[in-house]
This record gives sequence, structure tokens and C-alpha cells, in this order.
Amino acid sequence: FVKQCIDYTEILMKAFQLKAEGDCHFAKGEIEKAKECYTEAFAVDPTLLQSKINRAACHLAMENAVFCIEDCDAVLGCLSYERNRKKLHHDMDNADGASILAAVLSPKPRTRRTWIVTLLCRRAAAKKFLRDSPGALDDLL
Repeated sequence: FVKQCIDYTEILMKAFQLKAEGDCHFAKGEIEKAKECYTEAFAVDPTLLQSKINRAACHLAMENAVFCIEDCDAVLGCLSYERNRKKLHHDMDNADGASILAAVLSPKPRTRRTWIVTLLCRRAAAKKFLRDSPGALDDLL
């Protein structure tokens, strides 16, 4: 159990390092490099949703609205409260160390709400870019 937690912590550290590099590139306006870092961070640890949230911002900045919407939809699905709550209870019964650590590190309700609002706004902007005003309005209401 302890070894699994340590192994997962090392994976998480690598993913956070890549995400931080992506954040630096994004701040400098190097959107393509930022997108690559976020993509790699998510590949290293698919539980690091912030990397996919930030990649959606890159897609939006690059006017890749379809990919922005795909990333937003994927993260919104992961943040579904009922789905995660049921999965967490199931995982705790059959969990290994990495699953338990990932569950403990999941976002708090306030952070989850902030992420959801951010994603809905990004998705609405992407839909507006695609001239889907009704879909954009649905996201904002």
C-alpha cells in the first residue's frame, strides 16, 4: 500500500511539473507549447483535471473551438458529483493505494464549482465561435 502511494506521488509530481511548465508558457503567450505540456501532463496522470481544463483554454485561444468543447465536456463528465461519489464508495471497497490517494486529492466542493463555471464559460465561448448561440446560452444559464 505504501509503495503504491509513493509511486503515485511520483507520477503526480511529474504531472504537476508539466502543468506548471504549461502555465509558464501560457503566461508568455506560447500557447502551442502550453498545450503540449498540458497534453503530456494529462497523459502522465489522467486524474490531473487541471491540465485538461487549461488545455481547453489553449484550444480556445488558438480558435480550435471543437477541441475546446471536447476537453470541456470530458472534464465536466469527470466532475459529475453523483458519478464521482458512487465511484469513490466503490473504489474504497476495492481500492489500492493509488486509488485512495487520488480520491483524497480530488477537488473540494468550492474548487469543483469554480472549475465547472470556468468550463461552462469556455465551452460557451467556443460554441459562440462556432455560431451556436443557443448552445452557448444554454451553458450560461
